[in-house]
Amino acid sequence: MLKFIKNLFDLRSSKWNCLRKKYLIENNKCIACGTTKKLNVHHIEPVHVNYLRELDENNLCTLCQTCHFVFGHLHNWSNFNPKVLEDAKSHLKRIKENRIRKPIKKPFLLNLIDKIFLQ
Repeated sequence: MLKFIKNLFDLRSSKWNCLRKKYLIENNKCIACGTTKKLNVHHIEPVHVNYLRELDENNLCTLCQTCHFVFGHLHNWSNFNPKVLEDAKSHLKRIKENRIRKPIKKPFLLNLIDKIFLQ
């Protein structure tokens, strides 16, 4: 495993860290859950599969640490998900549809008027 990690970093371009930072500034939300915390830049087509696309911004997406593992690697760091964009979009849609909205509180006077006139 350590050899795999070392080999992966040997493949990295010297421009990767700069691109990663710039990308996170411009794409600062997880595309799967919407959080802005613990963000990672995920390669849709992994570097070890096609090192020519490492610095291609069309091959990148922002995922939080958890979604990176779940959607980007399908619960196994050795895997990659070629449908990560579709899966993330679908998940975010379900989150938004099922979000519980807090009821809007009426101001005190409007509540009082309702109670007086509606009873």
